[in-house]
This record gives sequence, structure tokens and C-alpha cells, in this order.
Amino acid sequence: MLEQIKTFDSNTVAFEIIDSFTETDEKLAQKLFKEKLDSGFQTVNILVKIDQYKISQTEAKAFFEDLKFDSVTVAPYMGSDSVEPFLAFEDKFTILLALTSNKGGLDFQGLKVNENKLYKEVLQKAITWKNNRNLMFVVGATKVEYFKDIREIVPNHFLLVPGVGAQGGNLQDVCKYGLTKNVGLLINSSRGIIYAGKDENFATKAKEQAFDLQQQMEVILSSL
Repeated sequence: MLEQIKTFDSNTVAFEIIDSFTETDEKLAQKLFKEKLDSGFQTVNILVKIDQYKISQTEAKAFFEDLKFDSVTVAPYMGSDSVEPFLAFEDKFTILLALTSNKGGLDFQGLKVNENKLYKEVLQKAITWKNNRNLMFVVGATKVEYFKDIREIVPNHFLLVPGVGAQGGNLQDVCKYGLTKNVGLLINSSRGIIYAGKDENFATKAKEQAFDLQQQMEVILSSL
């Protein structure tokens, strides 16, 4: 919802976004933009103020109350006021990106900040946030060499672990360094299952691959 709209004699329009940016708001913004162009300006400056906390509150309500989601994945880089509204919902999990499984994951997550890797800074800061018990963290199976350090920071939080299978992550290694007494891992394999077969029997192959992964996990869990 647009509030406090201000138009200036120069080529500038300023407005504040409260809660969410609706289709009606978009049409109004386009109208203001067009009026400036029609008045003879070649370019128009749009200044926008966003209340991130209120927007996050609206998004959290949409996912957890309206759509009945049990969890949602969010990015940490806008800080606590963009994440804590999600954490306010009990019996719901907010999954924070920490160290992802993709090839370029370390481009930024591996940068040094305050003599520490950025992903560690994210973990250490996140567990200071209100209701952090409702946090899970994304940690890729392809980064298994980092699991020991991660578990020292978040020994009890659940980790969502993508990258087992097609991306090269190894289930046994992930469990060796990531399991807790309460399991603490949510293993995800997508392409390794979906593309297990390449002919008309792909559905059967996918089922077999999923069952095989489940059986491997069952063996590992039986030893806890």
C-alpha cells in the first residue's frame, strides 16, 4: 500500500510502501511516472522507502496462516527485521540460507568478514535473534568439509541439506558430520531422483532411487 506520496516540481516522485505493493499501487506509480514524462522530463527519479519489517510480517502471515505452510526458506542478508516476523510463528520453521550446495555458493558465503567466513557470521548472528529456536539452516551436502565447524556453532538446530546425488554430495559423509542425537538433518535429493532414468520408465527409476536413499538413511539412523 502506497502512503505519503510526494511529487516534486522537478523530475522526482517519492513514496513509501507499507505492508505490500499491490496491483493498485503499481497502477498509481505508473500514473505518477507518466505524468512526469508528459510534463516534459526526459528521465524521472523514483524514491522509494520500504518498511521491511511490516512487509515481512505480511509475507509470513501469507505463508504460515493463509497458505498453511510448515516452513519457508529466506535469505539472511537484510538482517533481523526481515526474518524475525517469520520466527514469531510457533510450530513453523524458517529455513535460513547459510552455505548452499551450488558451485558458486562460496563466491560470497565464503568471503572473510571480521576474520571469519561470512556463512559463519550469518550463523552466529542468526542464533541471537528472537525465537531462533524456530530456525533451520540450509547447508549443502557438497560442503561436507564445513559441517564440523557449523555444528560447533549450531549444535542442535536442524539443517536442510540439498545436494545429495547429482550435485555430488555423499549421504554417509553428511550424516557422519551433521547428525545429532535428534537426527538434526533434513536430506534433500532432487535431480538424483528425478533424473535417475532417462527413458519411458523414468518414474519407476525415480521411485527406486528414492527408496534406495531412504533405505540408506534407515541404516544410518538405526545406529544412533
